[in-house]
Amino acid sequence: MNRSACYDSTNPHFNIPPSDTAKIKTFLYYRWYDAEDTDWAYAPELSLQRIWPLTEELAYTNPTLVSAGMNKFPLGDLYRWWPEDYSRWELQQDAENMRIAQWSETGVDPGTVSVELLRGDGTPSHFALEQNYPNPFNPNTTILYELPKVSQVTLSVYDLLGREVTVLVNERRDAGVHEVKFDASGLASGIYPYRLQAVDFVQTKRLVFVK
Repeated sequence: MNRSACYDSTNPHFNIPPSDTAKIKTFLYYRWYDAEDTDWAYAPELSLQRIWPLTEELAYTNPTLVSAGMNKFPLGDLYRWWPEDYSRWELQQDAENMRIAQWSETGVDPGTVSVELLRGDGTPSHFALEQNYPNPFNPNTTILYELPKVSQVTLSVYDLLGREVTVLVNERRDAGVHEVKFDASGLASGIYPYRLQAVDFVQTKRLVFVK
């Protein structure tokens, strides 16, 4: 909350005023300040299931809060309070999860995930190869790539001498966001470029394998 310059005095401008503000404020303080998850929870049995534990409708209109979440989504329960935003979030959740995983692994935010990459029908607007996550990794990692149309796809991994190590994908794939798992347990530790080719699109990134 403080990263959005929002403090106890911030008025969320709830659409429906909550009936127990003291309990809600205590919950939000621990949830967003310390990221605690069980002992203090408003409804521990729901928290353990990662279901938003507040039973009240807490949608709000404060312009700072409604864009304070990752990738400018509202803070709070998108599924129940902002269903349209939840639908947009679902379209980019894989890329967002990849960003979070890489951020957690390296301590550096790899950059914003843009929902503009997706068209209204849920397919990407252009070709893209994402950074693998986690990275560095041992021995498994995940690679995402995006296709705006049905395409013949080749996704290969190389060593630093340019020799092909393995071919992960070599087939026709539908439009959409695709996920590929890579197991490097048979390789030596090191840096390995991986390259996506689709139609006339070519993009290369590097993964780091550390045993």
